[in-house]
Amino acid sequence: MPYRRTAAVADRLERTRAAIHDAALTLVSEGGWSAVRVTAIADRAGVATGTVYRHVPDKDALCVEVFRQAADRELARVVAAAHQPGRSTERIARALRTFAERALRAPTLASALLADAAPPAVEAERRAYRQGHRDVFAQAIADGVGDGELGPCDPDIVAAALVGAMGEALLGPLAAVRADDPVPGVDELTSVCLRALPPIERAPSDEPTVPSTTASA
Repeated sequence: MPYRRTAAVADRLERTRAAIHDAALTLVSEGGWSAVRVTAIADRAGVATGTVYRHVPDKDALCVEVFRQAADRELARVVAAAHQPGRSTERIARALRTFAERALRAPTLASALLADAAPPAVEAERRAYRQGHRDVFAQAIADGVGDGELGPCDPDIVAAALVGAMGEALLGPLAAVRADDPVPGVDELTSVCLRALPPIERAPSDEPTVPSTTASA
């Protein structure tokens, strides 16, 4: 009779796998990708090194899974912020602030997600992560154009510029900030990004008329 895994065994294996993932994510959050070593993961998870390899084929595969786990969580927060009720610019501002504040509160993890040297397999996931953010902002920008709140533009191009500007601006502060520091510069960074949104171009007839101050003859 073929062996059938019991519910108790399946539960134990799932808990072990979760412990391995949690350990790897903690190591990335504390020291970046260079801190993710199989021996360190095993020690943190309380398992043998061989147990790690029974759950993942190699370290790169585990790094990909950990990246997806962390990236999906961060992107979900930005999506939630962008989907709250309000005008398009308000939604964009909330999403920008959420992205920046969370990055500055967890600088080591944010650097790992955004730019730090990583296994080659992670780079493809990183591109998908950036695309996910671009899609969020592109939709909000398209809504703004459709509602007449923003001027005509290519939402994908503007969204890519916003995501690129945010990531680049955060890389410097991320190198110096501590997770327990107040979030610095988020207001200014958000304001700069909002000013980059295409304004409505008013026709000359739409300009307010300035009353003449010249006395009648």
